[in-house]
Amino acid sequence: MTNAEEQAHHLVNEAEKKLSPKGFLQSIFGYHKNRADDAIECYQKAGNLFKLAKNWHQAGSAFKAAGDLNLEHNNRTEAANDYVLASKCFEKYDISNAINFSLSAIQIYTDLGRFTMAAKQHGNIAEIYEHNLELEKAVQHYEQAADYFKVEENYVLAKRCLLKIAEYSSSEFQDYTKAINIYQEIGFYDLKTPILQYNAKDNLFKAGLCHLCIDLMNAKHALDLYLDKYPAFETSMQYGFLKNIIECVEDLDEDAFSRVVRDYDNQVRLDTWHTKILLTIKKQMKEHPNLL
Repeated sequence: MTNAEEQAHHLVNEAEKKLSPKGFLQSIFGYHKNRADDAIECYQKAGNLFKLAKNWHQAGSAFKAAGDLNLEHNNRTEAANDYVLASKCFEKYDISNAINFSLSAIQIYTDLGRFTMAAKQHGNIAEIYEHNLELEKAVQHYEQAADYFKVEENYVLAKRCLLKIAEYSSSEFQDYTKAINIYQEIGFYDLKTPILQYNAKDNLFKAGLCHLCIDLMNAKHALDLYLDKYPAFETSMQYGFLKNIIECVEDLDEDAFSRVVRDYDNQVRLDTWHTKILLTIKKQMKEHPNLL
């Protein structure tokens, strides 16, 4: 046992002593709350020492104890903060408990109107599910996080969540309409701010590719819409590639399609998302040419 763990165990014992009955007179004269505050401080210090020793189980348990005491004494913000710390510790070895403590914190933050804090916890849960490849649950929590960030008018943080939703909705769940709406929402939002306009082309490009997964005519109309709203888009590599791809799909020319993709990939390395979407478009050309 490390020195930090020894100190932590000592603090836990001190906390338990402070919470044990001390006699009728102390309760009468209001000492109980002081003992609770001291016990909370002991549990929190113990939690940090257990973290230092990488004893995540004991650290999480100590922060949980602090949170429960804070909640019992109506220190709700402090309780939520303790549950967040407990969640981070449990995340190392017990995913189910980690999520439950984050949900407890979310409930408190939401009740208190602290939506940014609640949103961050939804984002944390989403990342846990994402890491464990439970993508449907991850998307649900990214959606809730985005909604809460929007309530607080923090669109920068909301965008990060929305992009995750669009990514998985299109590449994993084939919900291209949902992805299109998000990519266009973000693209059009960025066009309103000169410093962000450069980013708009990437999201409009992704929206255009998603359109091609559904319908050729919609993709062509979308491309016209993007040019109308963002004339500078026409000079971008993304526009040129999208225009060439649309022409290949319209002609049902798979060889040209492959050549255009290969040439673009040589200039701008295509990531996994783009590759998946382009393969879907090519598959549509083969299997459902009448939809194009």
